[in-house]
Amino acid sequence: MNILITGITGLFGSYLAKEFARLGAIHGFIRPESSLRLLEDVDFPITWHKGDLADIESIEEALGGIDLVIHAAGKVSFDSRDKDSLHHINVDGTTNLVNAMLNTGVKKLLHVSSVSAIGRSPELMKLDENFKWTESPLNTDYGISKYLAELEAWRGEQEGLQLIVVNPSILLGKVSDDRSST
Repeated sequence: MNILITGITGLFGSYLAKEFARLGAIHGFIRPESSLRLLEDVDFPITWHKGDLADIESIEEALGGIDLVIHAAGKVSFDSRDKDSLHHINVDGTTNLVNAMLNTGVKKLLHVSSVSAIGRSPELMKLDENFKWTESPLNTDYGISKYLAELEAWRGEQEGLQLIVVNPSILLGKVSDDRSST
């Protein structure tokens, strides 16, 4: 099985690569400026595909021969000045990936979302899987971007993708990194 991981150079993506390497050949979709530091110690080969989620042609090229896509790429920020970049990276990037998968016939997608995509409500203190998104001043720009990105993944399922969505709440890893999400 050929597995393409977006966000492979990030904290969660690097751990996903190490775990999924037991199941198949790992392919990493990376931007030209990506640091490979978190993957320096791996004992398996990674086939690198340079591109950007803003460039659907580079995504389609990377999808050649792929059986499963794990979409772990995204921007994490709670700074209100990042609203536009959150939307561009998280929503538009997921839209492009889903469209590229549909265009190329790659059917299996594991979409890494966030607990923030579930939303928040001023009336409820506890939420579960039955909670439906509601507009709320408690929803952050990050949460909104992950919710909209998740809707794109679900649209892909409606159009033929086989989809699994995970909504992690916190990621802890044994790594020292200077990026904001760690």
